[in-house]
Amino acid sequence: MGKMALSGTVVGTGIRNDDGSSRARVIRRLCEPGCELMLRKATASRGALVSVAVYLGVRRLFGLLGKSYAQIGYLDPHAAASIAARFNSSDEVRARVTSVYAPEEKDSPRVSLIID
Repeated sequence: MGKMALSGTVVGTGIRNDDGSSRARVIRRLCEPGCELMLRKATASRGALVSVAVYLGVRRLFGLLGKSYAQIGYLDPHAAASIAARFNSSDEVRARVTSVYAPEEKDSPRVSLIID
């Protein structure tokens, strides 16, 4: 029996990353439906059983230097709990962006994703 696709949303998109980069700015500039996302298990925050960081693959120098990954937030807790078992066999889980709502006046862009 194959795995069912699971959808989720990215939370914490309005926060800055540890390096000071703006998650919202990365989302506005580079995130669009179909983009590949990388999910990695993160240090669980208070109260969260499973915390999953969401990274967007960013092509460097038009793809000539490969990809780097910029964190755009965390997977919502419900979806994170649903995919926890998938991290037992792998450190990373791939996902795809299904929709982005990121107008300039909105501090926290909304990104929806699907995990195959």
